[in-house]
Amino acid sequence: MNLREAQSAFWKATVEGQTAPPELFVSSTLLPSEKRVEIYASMYLWRLMDALRQDYPKVASLLGDYNFNRLCKLYVTAHPSTAASLAALGGGLAEMLRSQTEFRADAEDLAELEWARAEAFVASDSNAVAMTAFADAGSTLPACTLSFQPSLRILRLSHRVLALWKSLEEDSSLSSEILTTDQAVSVWRNGFSVYHAALSPAEEKALEKALAGGTIADVCSSFGNPQEAFEILSSWLSEGWITALTCCDLQTGS
Repeated sequence: MNLREAQSAFWKATVEGQTAPPELFVSSTLLPSEKRVEIYASMYLWRLMDALRQDYPKVASLLGDYNFNRLCKLYVTAHPSTAASLAALGGGLAEMLRSQTEFRADAEDLAELEWARAEAFVASDSNAVAMTAFADAGSTLPACTLSFQPSLRILRLSHRVLALWKSLEEDSSLSSEILTTDQAVSVWRNGFSVYHAALSPAEEKALEKALAGGTIADVCSSFGNPQEAFEILSSWLSEGWITALTCCDLQTGS
């Protein structure tokens, strides 16, 4: 058996669960060769599970060690790692939870929130505009459009995940009651910190318009009054969401 054949056989034995050729490992007085391969296979599985736990600490806390480990085993069997990096391994966990009935129903939305936060953390950076950007635009402001941080995401969740998140953060006792709601949540990074917050229906509608290239005038039409529009758009500035303000040939920001 040459090196390439040995590497292929080792991969199939540890990752795919195939029987290893007897000559792949030498037996010792303590362990036969097949047991030595089993140790490597077990270590590989636990490394994948550890990577998922790092991306989904809140889901792990919600489900408990036994159920979370069981979920991970199901997941990595259906979604084996195909890249050298484990950064993308857990991208389908929320979708798998939606197809399962043996775990808490709100775990699926909690997983979606945790994955969005993980993606936001590694998203590209872009400098935010100055807090004076709107004032600097002057009379052209209504016709301006907005560009946003690459880390910004909007989630539409069907469970009260923000309250659940807070309970897990505070290590509070969890209710067995699964609370449902239609809720929009924003996720973004500012510096080295990732944040999330609930969006009101009006702010969600305004943000969708802005992300689709609508003008400030279009965005403001989502609100009931100018004061509400001013407060929400000002909050977008203060959170560092906006990276450019563009109107015709006028551009402020970077």
